[in-house]
Amino acid sequence: MTTVKTDKVESPKSADLTLQSSTGKKVKFKAGESGTEFTLPSSDGSNGDKLQTDGSGNLTFAPVDEQIFQNALKNTVTTPGTTYYGPRLIKVWDYIATTPTAGLKSIEMMVPTSMASSGVKITKFMIKMYDLTFGYTTGNGQTSDSNGCVMFALPLNSSGSGMMNESSTAYQLQNNLMWQHSGTSGSNRQSTTSGGKNYNYSYFTGSPSTKNIVDVGYYIAGEQASYPQYWGNVGSSGGNNIFQWYSGTDNPHTKSAGVQMYAYKSGITGDIEILNRKTGWNIRHWGRYNYYSTTTEYKPATWEGTVNTYPNGGQSTSNVEMPMTDHAQGVKIQMFPYNMNYHDTWGLVEGRFELYAFIT
Repeated sequence: MTTVKTDKVESPKSADLTLQSSTGKKVKFKAGESGTEFTLPSSDGSNGDKLQTDGSGNLTFAPVDEQIFQNALKNTVTTPGTTYYGPRLIKVWDYIATTPTAGLKSIEMMVPTSMASSGVKITKFMIKMYDLTFGYTTGNGQTSDSNGCVMFALPLNSSGSGMMNESSTAYQLQNNLMWQHSGTSGSNRQSTTSGGKNYNYSYFTGSPSTKNIVDVGYYIAGEQASYPQYWGNVGSSGGNNIFQWYSGTDNPHTKSAGVQMYAYKSGITGDIEILNRKTGWNIRHWGRYNYYSTTTEYKPATWEGTVNTYPNGGQSTSNVEMPMTDHAQGVKIQMFPYNMNYHDTWGLVEGRFELYAFIT
């Protein structure tokens, strides 16, 4: 081996400098006697690839993964030394282009610890919903009345377990809802939970007719009473189920014949924003959907709602019990039919969810 020692290598004017190894050999370089020796790739990568190391000095070209894109989504503002991040897209669940599992009623939406090492790093969750429509498995379901969706959001820890306070019997949550469909002046409703961990939501008929707050968390929307039972409605027309599952590769995006979902699709599209506080979430949600209550009524509609921790003594800052004891790492969206007798044959037929998070 021949060693040449110099403090500068320069090409002639108007010429490039080329370092070339013998056939089958690598080009290597090193900084200092004790520095790492780096080996350059022997072939080019694809357009847009990054140069990465294996930790041992071997450099290769590789595609830019999603994490690199996410880390680039930051904006340094005028406050010296402070970097703020915008919302990061965590994951997409697309059941428009692909067929959901028959009976799909829950989705666990976790922020990986590689993006946020703990829940305290997550200041806010944002969930976007597109065109949610519900139905029955083929040959099942109601043919005489409607069956809407009742949705909840459960805080999850890094292990995927629920995080509602299971020690307190005193915390309360206040739900506020407003909705309107064409031809009406709108309606609103306010309700407050009680009994902390012992509270059971009674937004259902059939069996079981209640869901415990520890199991489902925060109520979002839907029921069969005054608030539109037609939120995520699955109705009937002439005694026939309007919505049914597709089988195999027949999904709503590609199926061309035999579709029972041309009209009367609920098409729920909206947002759920969750302020991820340690002692309890503050939630705001809103959006639009198709209001369908009978075989002849099919109208555009909107809704908006909030969920907050409510002081036990009313509008006071004293005597407040908290529904959570730590920051959440994720959200479990749970969807149930209003008529629980059809629980096993009812679920999401099509739609899309996107999870975003504000990470410090």
